[in-house]
Amino acid sequence: MTETENEARSKIFFVDDEADLQIIYAGLCKLWGYDSSGTQDPTKAIDAILEYQPNLIFLDLLMPHLNGFQLLEKLKADKRVAHIPVVMLTGKATAVPDKVQGLSRGALDYLLKPIDQDEMLARIQTYLRAQKEAKDESQKREIDAVRNTAVFLNHSINNLLMTIQCAAELDADENEDDPEAQERRHLIVESVSTIHEVVERLKKVKQVVVRSYADTEEMLDIDSSLDADSPPTGDGNGTDGPTE
Repeated sequence: MTETENEARSKIFFVDDEADLQIIYAGLCKLWGYDSSGTQDPTKAIDAILEYQPNLIFLDLLMPHLNGFQLLEKLKADKRVAHIPVVMLTGKATAVPDKVQGLSRGALDYLLKPIDQDEMLARIQTYLRAQKEAKDESQKREIDAVRNTAVFLNHSINNLLMTIQCAAELDADENEDDPEAQERRHLIVESVSTIHEVVERLKKVKQVVVRSYADTEEMLDIDSSLDADSPPTGDGNGTDGPTE
């Protein structure tokens, strides 16, 4: 299996006002095993990108109505798409200050057109590989943080839980004929067991999946986090966003 096939149908979006180039880009992506889409109208780019949710954006510099620098600023200012890497494209023999301007505004790279096909494929593979590695590292840190928290909780509360349970059992033994004492013991023993179970499940998470809890809060979805087949938290393409 080739590296391109291993990218699992990554999606690439092209913003370029030249129709012929859009056709060429689509053909190359199909040849290389990537899904692609694009727009010739930079004023509609953000809506189209939001709908398509690509892994990588190629953005032409010289376009009518909205140039590449202006659109790049809008993309990086929009938290819904800011995580998607952007590569600037131009046929202009761009001066160094222009390249610096693009990179300083958040572009991943800056390439001159026409681009050699082999070079373009190599660049795409490099960008997506780096994106996947960053996503994998980020997920590993998240999983480690959850598991370390579980170990901390287990260490910190285990003695407290045992003390509470022993007190309940002692109370129940001293009041064998008191149904309320027996009920208290049952509830406490059951609750302690549930807490231990939750902590043990936290130690076994395979990924971090969160869901909305309140208007401004999120919480861990433990069932999905234990299921390796559930989509991870993020933008659906491999990053949080971001993340192939």
